[in-house]
Amino acid sequence: RDVSVYLQSQTQTLKTMSKSNIIEKVRKLMNLCNASSATQGEIENALMFAQRLMIKHNIDMVNIGINELDIEELKIEDECKSGESKTMFFSLLDVIARANNCRCVRSGCTGHYYYRIIGFYEDRTIVFDTFNKVLPVLRNLTKSRYLKSDRSIGRTTFVKSYQSGFISGLKTKLKADKAEFLKLEDGNAYQLIVVKKDNLIGNWITDKFKKIKTAKTGGSNLNGRAYSLGRQDGSQQTLANQIG
Repeated sequence: RDVSVYLQSQTQTLKTMSKSNIIEKVRKLMNLCNASSATQGEIENALMFAQRLMIKHNIDMVNIGINELDIEELKIEDECKSGESKTMFFSLLDVIARANNCRCVRSGCTGHYYYRIIGFYEDRTIVFDTFNKVLPVLRNLTKSRYLKSDRSIGRTTFVKSYQSGFISGLKTKLKADKAEFLKLEDGNAYQLIVVKKDNLIGNWITDKFKKIKTAKTGGSNLNGRAYSLGRQDGSQQTLANQIG
């Protein structure tokens, strides 16, 4: 099934449908997001189309049955490699999660951490898939940039500095991309949907966790040159080459 073709075939039909039928159509699009056979591109297309329908027809998430009960968590085990900072792993996941209307919480104890992606199904899926594409990119760039360096910076310092810069640059890029999207005609209405999700997720986390560990980027003992190089590489990432 090609969701893009399906969406195109429905465009003309939607113009003459009642609001109740539009709500049902949005529900079906959300079901497509939940389908195990759907690709990441199909999920993103279906989600975007559903959000635009909600904006155009003034449909609130409550109208389509999306509420705090639909929020769940996806657990990711810690997979830091030798020499990698757990802060890097957590921070990268957190930046991607927040860019996709999710939150990331670290649990466990020293030596056995795991991470919870908290949000709606379609958003969690995008976060999980994107993180698993971006992490190898960051690791490969870290290795290649260090090998091409003049080795005047110790490996541990270079890796920490470069990866902190990369995550900072990626965060800035994702924020800029979202700001650009919000300049569109329906941007303000879309922002209301994002705020609604944030509120629901915030309440869910508050009810479940007494204390959460938040991610931090940067830190002390960073090398400026390596950090700047990483920030430059991170700020040049796009969704296309993150998931390509």
